[in-house]
Amino acid sequence: MTRTATVNLSYKPNPKQQEFHGLKAKYRGFCGGWGNGKTSGGCAEFFIRLIEYPGTNAIVSRKTRPELKATTWDMLMNGDTQETGLHGIPKEVIRIYNRSDLYVELVNGSRIHGLPLDDPKKIENYNLGLFMIDQAEEVEEDIFLKFHGRLRQVNAPREGILLFNPNGHNYLWRH
Repeated sequence: MTRTATVNLSYKPNPKQQEFHGLKAKYRGFCGGWGNGKTSGGCAEFFIRLIEYPGTNAIVSRKTRPELKATTWDMLMNGDTQETGLHGIPKEVIRIYNRSDLYVELVNGSRIHGLPLDDPKKIENYNLGLFMIDQAEEVEEDIFLKFHGRLRQVNAPREGILLFNPNGHNYLWRH
């Protein structure tokens, strides 16, 4: 049973995060050096979109499973060490949490799949409404293009969030 979720986050974005949250593009990027709040801000935006669009099927990803689990997934579920940062997805909006499979279902029916991107074929069978790639400079452009093709869920944001460090004139710079 899907129900409406009302959430109050204690998250207070820094100026760069606030600018990122104000972007309206289909693909939103947050670029910067280490420790500037990319992952915290990206996880907050990702969660907010899932609450705004009940029933969204989403993927949060990083190049490898160990990196995903230790960094991005940990930030999404447990939050930031900063007092004003995201403190993770509030427990009261989680219906199902399978830690070993990196899977969460929210009370509003939105679903989050944690997926490493070391094999592009892993994303071929998903019908998505939202995705987020952390450290996007580590993955190849063809993975981004596969995600682009998987954004086809009706009544979902159909957006992508890309978090990355500066890495020259690669596909992130071009798009």
